[in-house]
Amino acid sequence: TWCELTSYGFDCEHPCQCQPNEICFPPTGMCGPECPSGSYGFMCSLKCGRGCLNSRCDYRRGNCSCGPGFIVDGVCNRECPEGTYGIDCVGTCSGNCEGDRNCDRASGNCIGCMDGYFGSGCHFQCSSRCLTRRCDKETGECDSCAKGHFGGDCSGECPKDCFSSECNFTTGSCIQCKTSRFGVRSCQPSECEGHVLVCNKTCSTNCKNSLCDDINGKCFACKSGLKGSYCEENDRVFLVVLLLVLMFLILVTVSILIWWLLKRKSLGRAAVTEPPQPKTIEKKVESEPEPEEEEEEEAEAEEESVDEAESETSTYSSSVDL
Repeated sequence: TWCELTSYGFDCEHPCQCQPNEICFPPTGMCGPECPSGSYGFMCSLKCGRGCLNSRCDYRRGNCSCGPGFIVDGVCNRECPEGTYGIDCVGTCSGNCEGDRNCDRASGNCIGCMDGYFGSGCHFQCSSRCLTRRCDKETGECDSCAKGHFGGDCSGECPKDCFSSECNFTTGSCIQCKTSRFGVRSCQPSECEGHVLVCNKTCSTNCKNSLCDDINGKCFACKSGLKGSYCEENDRVFLVVLLLVLMFLILVTVSILIWWLLKRKSLGRAAVTEPPQPKTIEKKVESEPEPEEEEEEEAEAEEESVDEAESETSTYSSSVDL
């Protein structure tokens, strides 16, 4: 017969005389210190069951209340079968636990999660914006984000003017700006130190090919006639040279025009004053006698002149005779 803590003897007929911090052993009534957690029996020589709640059991028989993860049988030494958990093994491990429903027998927490799930019981899915849908099995933080997103769960969207929609996984800072865009903003203390490239401004229209520095917006090169970091200043030397070239071209053009007008005017005057050429010139040229013919004509002319002279002489003689 086991007596209450306050009595001892064969029929528990004797009251114990122990101090408040002592216990009375039923067979003899001897007083002794209370058994430490995890032990029971005479002189605390026996161990409580492994599943006893708070590791405490009845100091006489060893009976206890079972904690989660053990079959309730009074002594709590049998663990729950694999795939179950909780008090008296009434819980079932999650189907998303890695392995064959392998979870902690007491809490039901998975030993590991299947790819795509996270949390103590693997009940949560990784963000659809996680690259390859994989994330930290405990926190759910993505290993890396799909294009255009950033942040632990990839819920942040990269600035719209990032080149190729790519930005830093942690801060959302553009890796590079699109053509003609630049700009930064200060980091939040929790983000980083310095600045974040957000590309929210437009390069100067005076920049050659609309290209400028991603951070400060300074032009890499200027359009013709401009200078300065932002190409906001006129290049006077260039303008003077350009003006001189234009003046020279105008002068040459005017000179050519005047020459052409004068030439045209002189040609018109010559056409008015020049007499018409006879149409028989060619014929005369064609009928010019040959040198031999000229000599014959001259001889004939001399003979005619001699005949005329003789005729005149005879006429004169006749008149004298009369």
